[in-house]
Amino acid sequence: MDRKRVLIINCCFTSNFGDQAIGVTVEKLFKENNCDVDLYDIIRVDNKIRSTLYRSKSALSTARGDKSKRGVLRSLIVHFKKSLAATRWKSKNRKMIESIARNKYDIVIIGGGELIQSNRIFSVAIYAWISAVKRFNSNIKIVFFGVGVTDTYTRRDKALFRSSFKHADAFYLRDVNSINNLKSIFGFSSKLIPDVVFGGYDKVYNSSCVSSTVLYGITSFDRIKRYRYKNLTDRKDYYEHVYRELLDIGLSNSALDVKLMYSDIHDFKECHAFSSYIFDVYRMKIEICSYETLLGFEKEVSECKALISPRMHACIFGLIYGKDVRIIDISKKTNAFHKEYLSANVDFVNMRKALMLAINEVLI
Repeated sequence: MDRKRVLIINCCFTSNFGDQAIGVTVEKLFKENNCDVDLYDIIRVDNKIRSTLYRSKSALSTARGDKSKRGVLRSLIVHFKKSLAATRWKSKNRKMIESIARNKYDIVIIGGGELIQSNRIFSVAIYAWISAVKRFNSNIKIVFFGVGVTDTYTRRDKALFRSSFKHADAFYLRDVNSINNLKSIFGFSSKLIPDVVFGGYDKVYNSSCVSSTVLYGITSFDRIKRYRYKNLTDRKDYYEHVYRELLDIGLSNSALDVKLMYSDIHDFKECHAFSSYIFDVYRMKIEICSYETLLGFEKEVSECKALISPRMHACIFGLIYGKDVRIIDISKKTNAFHKEYLSANVDFVNMRKALMLAINEVLI
């Protein structure tokens, strides 16, 4: 097979450790298949990683207040801010994307683990990247690889994604729900592959250390409201719910060491806000993990006894290191993960083989 030049674009330079793991793994897998790889962030095109955010003053600021108010005026403001953010992003990044697109790539890989969903910029960014690479190389192969597809979109985002998908040569999706959503909403067929992060490992890496630590993943209250988890619409109610869960798993048990973990900067802020609340109300101190890099995050998981989290990639690393894992089922994404990975025996060798087979298909 001729050596291919591959452009990979995903959300690898965010503060989210799952996104960072995706970026590292998908780059590694294509390099193992004799490819020259350039890796860029879909949105942060200048590739400035955000681990330093965990050391900034704003990182320890109190989590944002409740913004659950609704109304016509608020909807108009949200729509205006979304349009403005997209316009600013295009103005800032257009020339850089075009400069990258001029390179003679054979294949463009979009994703690795991202969820195709509506937000301020994502649909605009994907459309901009695909338009640019097609403008300078109309025959270039475009593949969506390892992504998820949600089931709800704004009218604008749905139109932009559909226009982008028309240029794709293939779709490899990470769960059955995503395959069904892509077909029913956009009319495109796809193939199922395991989450790409599993491809970086070919066995369970059991730690030799004996630990009594249980990691509990706090996620941002914004995510809790977005997914309507347990109908929790007030931050205080969310904190009380988490506190009761921590008591149930042994927070007051001296034989266990319960620590709060986080997967991105928003979770990090929520951890500190939650910890402060529990101390103020119950005079109880809860330890928060301390890491600001993917390696630190992975090390913390590798040394624990058990892990409970609403974050999919935190749970994936728990499985990789042979931990007792429980996913907090807050969304259709976490529900799909539970069905496809936690309710079945995870075969790392076969998952890696499936990913390598899919990459071989892409490179043909």
